[in-house]
Amino acid sequence: AAAAGNAAASAATEAGALMILRGLRNGLHYGAKIRAPHAFVMTMLFRDGPLLPKLKGIAALTWEHSKNLGSFVVLYKAITYTLARLQASRAAAAAGGK
Repeated sequence: AAAAGNAAASAATEAGALMILRGLRNGLHYGAKIRAPHAFVMTMLFRDGPLLPKLKGIAALTWEHSKNLGSFVVLYKAITYTLARLQASRAAAAAGGK
């Protein structure tokens, strides 16, 4: 019975880690998908100068936005996963104590 409980806890931990990693991947992807076209248009319309510095600026803005969005998703998913595990363990303790 203890081995089954450990296997279930391990599977839940793996599922939580995968959820967080998927969130990071999706946050990075969506951040780039949204920010790159916007940065491109705004840079080409409103900045003067040679093309290479403009492209580097677009890349920097896109990376910063993607990184921020990915970080937010990781933090959010980690907090919600932790709270769900705490709630489940408290519910199990309450059910076992009655």
